Amino acid sequence: MTTINDISDLVRILQERPDWLDAVRRMILTDELLRLPETVAKIAADLQEYSRQTNERLARLEERMDGLEEGQVRLEGRIGALEEGQTGLLRRMGRVESQISDIRGDMFEITAARRIGPIVIQQMGLRRCRAIVGPATPLPEERLDDIRQAEIDGIVGDNADYEVSLADLVLYGVKRADDQSVWVVVEASVRIDEHDVSRARQRADILSAVYKENALAVVVGESIADYDRARAEDADVEVIIMRPHYRPEE
Repeated sequence: MTTINDISDLVRILQERPDWLDAVRRMILTDELLRLPETVAKIAADLQEYSRQTNERLARLEERMDGLEEGQVRLEGRIGALEEGQTGLLRRMGRVESQISDIRGDMFEITAARRIGPIVIQQMGLRRCRAIVGPATPLPEERLDDIRQAEIDGIVGDNADYEVSLADLVLYGVKRADDQSVWVVVEASVRIDEHDVSRARQRADILSAVYKENALAVVVGESIADYDRARAEDADVEVIIMRPHYRPEE
């Protein structure tokens, strides 16, 4: 018969009799505590599996991110190419618009110059006028000779003959108001600007200096900015605004 006198005897006996130890455990511990090692082991296995799946997902996500970054780089390259193409297109459109504007201006000068003679004559109060320079009328040789001689004599500057020959229209007639002979230099442009005003004034002054007669400067166009109109007024240049079909503005 086994006698237990103290705790040491109990521990020794339980070590010697594992079946007794299990019986004591079942008596002292609850079923949940008894299953705790198994539960912990299962949790550890689940955590390990979750960690493995998470790492796989992260790896796939990194691959996708790498793919997205590569796609972004390609997209940025395409956007850059599109921007360069757009810039080139805008430059070409600007050149085309400039060419169209030049053509429109040339057509206006040619068409208007053929029709503004009577309008200028009426607006400026002239009679007995004839065209000295026009679309189909180059500056006559005798007039060129007069201007070149004035250049030699120092009356006008160099290339004065060339300047006058470039005028859109030059008329010579008589003013009704005082019956005095007068030159009229006309510059025609779709949109009148300071350059038109300056050229008209400069070329009129050349003729006035060469022939010692009054010379009027006129600019004709479809529009003019207020500041260019003020410049024309300061330079004593007449402004005639043409409406559609080349009728003068009232």
